[in-house]
Amino acid sequence: MAVTAQNMLGIGGHYAGVGVYSPGDPWRRLTGDQPAAQGAARTSDDQAVFVVVDSNTGEIRSCGDLSGYCIGMNPWAKPLAAGHTIPAALAPPPPEPAAK
Repeated sequence: MAVTAQNMLGIGGHYAGVGVYSPGDPWRRLTGDQPAAQGAARTSDDQAVFVVVDSNTGEIRSCGDLSGYCIGMNPWAKPLAAGHTIPAALAPPPPEPAAK
């Protein structure tokens, strides 16, 4: 049997909760696939955003509580670009302020 997050956590499904967040201004301004029906909840009506991760694929989804609208990303869908790997290049720290 493969070792997966759900095996280690003892859960049956492959979706794991990351958290529940207050929808901020960017969430309320989402425009994609809003319902056309009069009175249907829109992202501007959401009171909470649920974030889950699919432990099988690494996909992360954020979904509104009232609208049901979801957005997602999968950071594992393609390899990282050369400039995004470890060790990461850092700019030198800013100089210390002169002593008074």
